[in-house]
Amino acid sequence: MNTPTNASIEFDGVTPKTTKAKKGVDLDREEASKKIAEKMLEGKTIPLPVNEKEPDIKDSEAQRALKDLAKPLVSGNLTVKVGSATVTLTRSSWSRSRSSWPPTASSNSSWIRRS
Repeated sequence: MNTPTNASIEFDGVTPKTTKAKKGVDLDREEASKKIAEKMLEGKTIPLPVNEKEPDIKDSEAQRALKDLAKPLVSGNLTVKVGSATVTLTRSSWSRSRSSWPPTASSNSSWIRRS
């Protein structure tokens, strides 16, 4: 019915910020079937039972990742070395991009996605 939304970190250039998690709701199908069978001949509205669903990533986890990962990540230049090649990315080169954390469920191999 309403899928929960995970807390996340978004980067606007080099400025990371968190987005809040949101609970979702899901129809309790077994109980709903029972209620419909019991009440359908009454001709009245039948309120159906739902279960609250918690997001996988809570606000506190996103805040911790902001403090421990995101802010240190953008605190200075980033040097990447692959074999004998070295590339340094400056903070100003990052300011032209927007990224988000955490990954979507379908992208388990990367924790940054570009938007």
